[in-house]
Formats: sequence, C-alpha cells, structure tokens
Amino acid sequence: MKNLLKTISQEEKSRILEMHSFKKNTIIESDEEPKTKRKVAEKWNEITDTLFFTSFIRRYSSEKKLKEKYEGKDMMEGLEKEFEKFFPGEDYLHDFFKELRRVDW
Repeated sequence: MKNLLKTISQEEKSRILEMHSFKKNTIIESDEEPKTKRKVAEKWNEITDTLFFTSFIRRYSSEKKLKEKYEGKDMMEGLEKEFEKFFPGEDYLHDFFKELRRVDW
C-alpha cells in the first residue's frame, strides 16, 4: 500500500480525499437504474443522507394516493408540514417524482 501511495500524484491524492470528505453530496453512479419504488427511494435516501424517501413511499405507495390527499391544496407546503424536519426540499422531490414515474409509481 505504501508503494501505491508513492506512485500517484498529489493531485490524485487530493481528489480521492475530496471525494471521501463530501460523502453526503456524492451521487452514486450505476449502470443499472433502480427498477422499483423501494430501490428509487433507497437511492435518494443515500444521496440526501435522510430516510424521507422510504417514509414517503410507505405513506404514498402510488401517485394517486398523494394526489387524493392534496387535491386542491398546495402539495409541497403540505408535504413540508407533514414530514417537518425530514423534508428534503422541492428540487430533490421533483427529481424523485420523475424517477418514481419511470418505475410506474
């Protein structure tokens, strides 16, 4: 291991350290996209370092259930109140919804 560290440049060492120091903001790349609601939720939990997404899927197993609950109301405001401190923000939620629709949520 010692010899390996001698052979890589300081720039590469810094890049590796930076990747590990910002684990929370690192997006996991995979050739295989999640194929189920649960897998999509787990992916987003990992990206945001929260359990919001699996809790959300347990409560709203379909888009229909979500729309029924918030019909005629501000959905984002309602979700923010419903999940309080675990709410990840609208940007994350919009991207999460796009992925859920791809797996027939």
